[in-house]
Amino acid sequence: MKRLVVLLIALSLLLTGCGGGGAKTSDTFIYALDADIVNLLPVKLTNVVSTTVSTQIHEPLVKYEDTYDEFVPKLATEWSMDPSGLSWTFKLRTGVTWHDGEPFTSEDVKYTYETLLDPATKSVRRANYQIIKSIETPDEHTVVFHLSEPHGPFLDKMSQVPIMAKHHVSKVGLDDYNSKAIGTGPFMMVEWIPDDHVTLKANPNYWGGKPAIENVIFKPIPEASVRAMALQKGEVHFASGLTAEDFEKVLDKGNVQGIVVDSLAFAYFGHNNRNPLFADKRVRQALAYAIDGESIVNDVRKGAAIVSVGPISPTNAVWFNPNVKQYPYDPEKAKELLAQAGWQVGSDGFLTKDGKTFSFSVILAAGDEVMRNQAVLIQKWLKDVGVDLKLEFLDWSVMNDRLDNREYEAMMLSMTPSPDPDQFNYWHSTAIDNGFNDWCYSNVQVDRLLEQGRRETDPAARKAIYDEVQAILAEDVAAVFLYHPKVLGGLNKNFTGMTEGPAGQAPLLYKVKPVK
Repeated sequence: MKRLVVLLIALSLLLTGCGGGGAKTSDTFIYALDADIVNLLPVKLTNVVSTTVSTQIHEPLVKYEDTYDEFVPKLATEWSMDPSGLSWTFKLRTGVTWHDGEPFTSEDVKYTYETLLDPATKSVRRANYQIIKSIETPDEHTVVFHLSEPHGPFLDKMSQVPIMAKHHVSKVGLDDYNSKAIGTGPFMMVEWIPDDHVTLKANPNYWGGKPAIENVIFKPIPEASVRAMALQKGEVHFASGLTAEDFEKVLDKGNVQGIVVDSLAFAYFGHNNRNPLFADKRVRQALAYAIDGESIVNDVRKGAAIVSVGPISPTNAVWFNPNVKQYPYDPEKAKELLAQAGWQVGSDGFLTKDGKTFSFSVILAAGDEVMRNQAVLIQKWLKDVGVDLKLEFLDWSVMNDRLDNREYEAMMLSMTPSPDPDQFNYWHSTAIDNGFNDWCYSNVQVDRLLEQGRRETDPAARKAIYDEVQAILAEDVAAVFLYHPKVLGGLNKNFTGMTEGPAGQAPLLYKVKPVK
């Protein structure tokens, strides 16, 4: 309670000034994050929170904004694919400068992608871009990417990496970048005080016009209930990731506009597939039958989610495959499969095999009340079938390190994939060591299909490929897919400029302005 009081006092002070700015409330927009940033370096972004902040400072060539219907030009104004599919040409925006006044050129684009592809950078995104064979810069405002083979999702990939300033990063280095970040984006770095706030200010020379908001303060508030309280009291101006109960309370006050987004994210209970405990498919399927996804959606998420059957949401209707193996709650079926796999009930009620108890731990973020509540339920359901699950609640920075080093038996998180169905960097075996394959999942057939899907440019052919990928992931129980969340958030009614578009609110921050 003492920490809560201190936090709320600090937030109140921010309304009258932060970082020495003494800004008026209408000039300052306070955005509540559910965790602190990890880094701002574009080629090493690993989570949504860091990306939210970094993409206010840096910009990609193209991006999704509001919806996923089409790409919006950013640092590139036009682009084209060679008929062979082996090269893409981008024409860059002229007159753009970095925050330090230096001109933006094609060399910056080349440097960004070559840095990402350099194994020494250790970017988890590298696996997604190894298709790039070489990069040509015929002039200051033209970039040509030469590919080793045709790549259907290439334009989508270009939306995911913000561009870095070659002259600046070469000077400050990759490891000392967070407090010295510069970009071409609508907001400029002021300061980062770890675990307290990140402050940005409007870029007066932004090519898209100076934002209406002079200062943006990102405030990490891990507890959803505290975020909701701060939003309700006007101590922050935007917050999301609220529980359904808190969302209703916030709206009752009348000073907040509710924003509900059908997310592409998938929440999961992910076992480490390298662990011999989960080597038998029957065991993995038993875990899926033992967990009641409907109850999580109805009782924990209070209906603010859709039960998941795989990593592609029904919201992404073009690519979603509903015809996959599904696992309705069936504890008796779970027990049957576990018995078939050789697990027998011991004297303490837990399963044993070869003298070992079926016991493992799951890591999850501390402060996330929804995750905590569903973890407690999953722990109970697994106990009901004889499995001993231990819960490890970790600060996000510690959890991030554990994930990067693959140091866990299981984890419970969510991922937000691109609208393109290519999830190579999630499920291909090479992405275990060089990507986001936190499940350490490896399947030769899935590898082959993912490689084929990337080479294919015909939408109908790609649909068939990714339908098969989804079917195999479900049959294998690569992870226990739980639900696709609806993201519940709110915007203080003193501001406008955000929508309920599926691409989310963060890309629209430069459009936010006070209501006069």
